[in-house]
Amino acid sequence: LYEWAGFYQEINFSKINREKPLPHGNYHLYIELEVLGENNIKYHEIQTLGNINHFLRQDIYATKIEYFSPKKRMKFNFIVTYDEVEKTVHLLSHKLQEIDPSLIDIAIKQENRILRKFKRTIFHLFYRLFCLLPIKQNKISFASDSRDNLSGNFEFVYQELLNREESFKFQFFLKERINSKKSLLEYLRMAYHFATSRHILLDDFYPIIYPLKIRKNADLVQLWHAVGAFKTFGYSRIGLPGGPSPTSKNHKNYTKVIVSSEHIRKHYAEGFGVDIENVIATGIPRTDLFFDERRKNEVRTRLYEDYPFLKGKKVILFAPTFRGNGQQSAYYPYEELNYNQLYHEFK
Repeated sequence: LYEWAGFYQEINFSKINREKPLPHGNYHLYIELEVLGENNIKYHEIQTLGNINHFLRQDIYATKIEYFSPKKRMKFNFIVTYDEVEKTVHLLSHKLQEIDPSLIDIAIKQENRILRKFKRTIFHLFYRLFCLLPIKQNKISFASDSRDNLSGNFEFVYQELLNREESFKFQFFLKERINSKKSLLEYLRMAYHFATSRHILLDDFYPIIYPLKIRKNADLVQLWHAVGAFKTFGYSRIGLPGGPSPTSKNHKNYTKVIVSSEHIRKHYAEGFGVDIENVIATGIPRTDLFFDERRKNEVRTRLYEDYPFLKGKKVILFAPTFRGNGQQSAYYPYEELNYNQLYHEFK
């Protein structure tokens, strides 16, 4: 289609750097031309590629690039966009992982899919069996595939429960990431305690639990890790890139969802596919910190010890959420920020 332009080029970005992916960083792509001028004098000129948006889906192209060798395993998110300022292609190579395979213990390597499916089948079968047992009214289970410790909302809810005069029995099922390996014994423990807990508390996406039918007089409570509603998520993205299938069971069995204010109840009800009556504006547990003067002073003291130059200054925290079609294309366009100008305006 573009043969009239005089050239055609393919670039394999997964092998451009001595057979390795493009290193972590931001790049712009230009064409360098060798031109024969007057008196047969050669000179070089740099040209932009122009607007490439019509080649990109949703104005972005994203893919995952992996590199394997006996001593190195690397995973990158590779994202291509059009840079309005430079009028050329912008490339973002974001390193997700770099490990030495020889140092990985075999026990934590990703397990066989058939074995994992077998374990999940056993989990669902035993959950139904354990549902024949009575619910223990004082049992509370904490479950997460995003953290392996009691931090975030979990920490504040747990401390509040400890401060109460009631006697609770706690169970914890905490993993650092969603693909962390679980043993068959862990699946059986989860099945038993999920079936017999009065409350099951989640703080993020937790796929193993969504096919379950939550028992009558029990609650599956989503505390969620985010505060507010600054972007679309879940079923609000049906039909959009990275959005869920309308037939998905994810999130829909929550009996309660807590949110930060009345104004966003409808957004979470839509995003999780639950009735708005199940979405309760309690405020978010971890924001209790802002009302705890002792802890606030402790944090300030520690912060000033580590960064004494902050004393007497107004500190602005910029913590953006990512954009993209999902985990594999998650990115934030930092190139849109002019750090020099921000510094000179605020200094």
